[in-house]
This record gives sequence, structure tokens and C-alpha cells, in this order.
Amino acid sequence: NCNGEPNSNYCDCNYNFNDECGVCGGDGSSCADSVELNFGNIDGDNGTAEIIMQNDISIAGFQFVISNTPDYLDLVNVNGGSSNNYNFTISSSENGSIVGFSLIGSSIPAGNSSLLTATFDTNLSDPLTVDLCLNDPVFSDDDADGVLVNLGPCIEMNFSNNLYGDINDDDIVN
Repeated sequence: NCNGEPNSNYCDCNYNFNDECGVCGGDGSSCADSVELNFGNIDGDNGTAEIIMQNDISIAGFQFVISNTPDYLDLVNVNGGSSNNYNFTISSSENGSIVGFSLIGSSIPAGNSSLLTATFDTNLSDPLTVDLCLNDPVFSDDDADGVLVNLGPCIEMNFSNNLYGDINDDDIVN
């Protein structure tokens, strides 16, 4: 019993620590200046996944990964949303890594909107069901300070492969 005097680095007698928000025994979700990242519209026919960002602080840069399980899809394009509206340079790789920042010093203001849309493709011909998940977020504010990011749940995509340029779905580029 600690008689109301927590021992060591604990914030209470139940052996809890302060989270990054300063809340004893907290989970970090009560901090101001945070981002919540979720999936929006998922379109398996076109292979697209919208990423929604709810942020209560301006965002000057971001990095995260969209993973797919099983690993059947390649990320082939990212565009649109508030990252496009605020002139961010977006870079991505087939493995799902996405990086965004502004070369002119702009930032995405606080709000709730589509951050971008990711487009996937595969060289497999049969329709697929994959789980898309958001991972490894790193977001920064206008002062280049890290921002707490809460990730939404994984989501299922029923992907049907469309060959680019195949206008009549005969598996031949027309």
C-alpha cells in the first residue's frame, strides 16, 4: 500500500503511468492536437481506397503505410483530397508506403476531410478479398513537431482486377 504516495515513476497507487497527454493511466486518446486516420469509400471495382483525416491541428507532413492481407495488391497511385488541395507532394511505393509534404510550406488546416485516394492493382486475374489496414503513422505540425495519430479499424476490400486499357473486359488492352 502506498498510502496516497505513489512510488517511483507511477502517478497513482495502482502502478499507472502518465500517458503522453498527462493523464494518469490514460491511453493517449485525450490529447489535443491529434489526428484520426480512417478508411472512407472503398471501391473494389476500381481498386480505390479513400483515406479520411480528422485533425484538430494543421498538418505539414505525413507518412503512413496501407498494408493488404494477404499481400496481393500493389499501390499504384495516390491523388486527390486535401493533400492535393493544399499542394502537397505525394510519393508512394508499391508496398503501400505513402509520404506527403509541401515544398512551398503550406499545411492542411484542422478539419475532417478526405486526405487522399489510394489506387491498387494486381497481376492476379481472379477477384480477391483483402484486408486493408493503416500502419506506421508519422504526422507533423507546422513546427515539425510530431502529432499523435489514432488509426481506425482495418477494412475489407472485394477487389476485382480490371486490366488498364481493357475497355471491354476481355483481358486484352484495346
